[in-house]
Amino acid sequence: MGSVSFPQGSIWSDSFELAIEQWYFNPSPFYFFTEYGEDSVDADNSQNEVWFSDDQSLLDGAPATCIVWSRGTEITAADVIFDADFDFTVSDSPSRSVAYTGSERPFVGTSIHELGHALGLNHENDEYNQMGESWPHVNRNADTLHFHPGEDDSDGAVFLYGAVASGYQDVSVSHWKYLGRDDEY
Repeated sequence: MGSVSFPQGSIWSDSFELAIEQWYFNPSPFYFFTEYGEDSVDADNSQNEVWFSDDQSLLDGAPATCIVWSRGTEITAADVIFDADFDFTVSDSPSRSVAYTGSERPFVGTSIHELGHALGLNHENDEYNQMGESWPHVNRNADTLHFHPGEDDSDGAVFLYGAVASGYQDVSVSHWKYLGRDDEY
């Protein structure tokens, strides 16, 4: 984790750790490990890193991106980069989220989406899922939002990594509806 962008115990690092935790409710045998205090983050240095940047040559206008390097079918490194100038929220309040009445993009949902790319998942526009438009892929209980990978993304991870016995039930109800494709989302 980049020491400037994600110091341990900050709201950003805690929220990114929450996104990682949500992926662990998937029955696939993969793990993300975080280390803090990386002083020199950079793309293409053979390290997995997470940081904020305003470098549009990396971001290409996106609020966040995951750059993945691979050798054949094996992922060798993945960098998750967030736009430092983008209006993210770490709040789980519907009033802050663009999915409801707010103007900010949920950081946890965006992190889950980018971590999906780090796992090897691509964009998916055939059904409601986190690897499509991530901002409305959320469950709500009263005034609290809950972000998660969801069924389709979990199926993709199981396809890539297999499954182990799990006590988790992947059951949820959504008041959002899949309305069709919008380009790759």
